[in-house]
Amino acid sequence: MNEHGPTPEEMVAAWVVLGICCVLAWRTFRWFSGGPTAPNPWGPEIDEQMERPDAVPICTRCLEPHSSEARFCPNCGAPVDTLVNYGPYLYIFSLGHLFRIGSFGDFRCTRLTIAGFVVASLCNYSIFAPIYWFFLAKNVDRQRHPTEDAPPIVDSAG
Repeated sequence: MNEHGPTPEEMVAAWVVLGICCVLAWRTFRWFSGGPTAPNPWGPEIDEQMERPDAVPICTRCLEPHSSEARFCPNCGAPVDTLVNYGPYLYIFSLGHLFRIGSFGDFRCTRLTIAGFVVASLCNYSIFAPIYWFFLAKNVDRQRHPTEDAPPIVDSAG
């Protein structure tokens, strides 16, 4: 590079590298999108019943029916509207539900979910995240080593 900017050879090399990166990104996208689709776990009669106008929606957490206008489950408080996380005001309640599950509820304890709770709390709680991590660690320990004399923690799903 001289004092006036990159040389033509450096510009060509940069464009070649950019082109190779774009081709690799496109091939990776095509590889992921062309993968096998998961089989339908239920038959066509269930699909037909779900598409009927009189079908009643159910909560994905506690499986209780709710109205189609509901944004949160009246039984467990889980977000049930697909657009809840896009509303600035409702997003706060959705995050609250997520963090309550991590600190007091039952969830599938895998490294990925625990890492998700840690990263989400770090992004949302900043310097107060270690306080949340303490409750998260207690909840993970409770789920991995249940004691017989301890009263069961009632999940928000009931």
